[in-house]
Amino acid sequence: MTKTHIHIVDALRGFAIILIVLYHSLNVFYPNYAIDEYSKDGILMLKDTKSFILNFNPIALGWIGVELFLVISGFLIHYAYLQNQKQFTWLHFYKKRFWRIYPTYFIVLVFFFIHRPDFSTHGLFNFFSHLFFFHNLSESAFFAINPSFWSIALEAQ
Repeated sequence: MTKTHIHIVDALRGFAIILIVLYHSLNVFYPNYAIDEYSKDGILMLKDTKSFILNFNPIALGWIGVELFLVISGFLIHYAYLQNQKQFTWLHFYKKRFWRIYPTYFIVLVFFFIHRPDFSTHGLFNFFSHLFFFHNLSESAFFAINPSFWSIALEAQ
């Protein structure tokens, strides 16, 4: 099998990133606005026309970009093995993923922890849960050190 680059995957990945950036831009341009704010009964709260427009415009569906990006990432990880015609082994897979993600992640994690040190029990739990990629399993640690780290834990798991 020869190495083949699938250009449509790049286009889809770019589309996913644009959806994510636009979705987050709603929080920048409308800081007091909660996207998809629900009542206790699970009903979407549409308080006014602005709320209606912000919830039902295509940008509000940017969360789809995250799911699309994760599906593409999963595809590309396995596609690389198919292209190289290697026998899949868990050890090789995790070693490759570890060295691709962890060194940079660790440096950034330490930087953020030093920037806002919290040596309480809760702060140390947040740090170690991030260090070992299980912070997305705890509601209190999920966004604790850096909100964007939730996806790193998801990828590691």
